[in-house]
Amino acid sequence: MYNFAVEKVNIQNDPKARKRARGYIEGIIASVSYGLNPLFALPLYATGLLVDSVLFYRYAFAIVLLAGMMVLKKQSFALRRNEILPLFVMGLLFSSSSLFLFQSFRYMDVTVRFLSVLCDNGSPLAVTHKEAKRRSI
Repeated sequence: MYNFAVEKVNIQNDPKARKRARGYIEGIIASVSYGLNPLFALPLYATGLLVDSVLFYRYAFAIVLLAGMMVLKKQSFALRRNEILPLFVMGLLFSSSSLFLFQSFRYMDVTVRFLSVLCDNGSPLAVTHKEAKRRSI
């Protein structure tokens, strides 16, 4: 059905190939971990937590983790004036995306939830599949 062309590339001597391989690996890890969200959210819903609460605590822990990473890397928390509006808009879009996704977990089958996140057209796994398919043509 699918003809996946496998290119033999020496990533040891090719920095571009090494970066691309690292990107695919990190993307696959991100897709799988994001696909596991329903498995962690559903037990919390069963204890009585609402979607809003689950997302609030999820992002609160993420803020602490990311702030720690920024401190370790000695990155500044300062924003330029022209960065505030785009970050605000992206925050609204990202939070509404998370809200609708986590609300949908209450109505979908577990397998569908996992696969819908894992195989979404924007996910690195789907992009990797499309890239392999494109190269085989």
